[in-house]
Amino acid sequence: MSYDIKEIFGKNLRREREKRNLSQEKFAELIDIGIPALSKLECGKSYPKTQTLQKIIDVFKISPHVLYVTDDDFDVNTAYDDMLSRLKTIKQNKEIFKLVYERFMEIPYLYKD
Repeated sequence: MSYDIKEIFGKNLRREREKRNLSQEKFAELIDIGIPALSKLECGKSYPKTQTLQKIIDVFKISPHVLYVTDDDFDVNTAYDDMLSRLKTIKQNKEIFKLVYERFMEIPYLYKD
């Protein structure tokens, strides 16, 4: 199986940006690149310099691997363990935990009428 690392990176970059409701303009400003350069990254036509990659990771506050994961790599058990670990961390802050809980409960299939 062959992977196009630029395409995978671009797809994940866009997903992470949109997850945070950041426009291309705002995100490009945060990582100190032009909008055309960001567009090329998200389309998988180019790859970031090391400094830009570090800024992306810092702005998103994520592990680098998040930008390289494919759908084939998703493991439910690993994701579950990661979620539990993060919940233990945020449990210490009641306000943040409440926000996460409220978002979690918004997922329709969790409700039983």
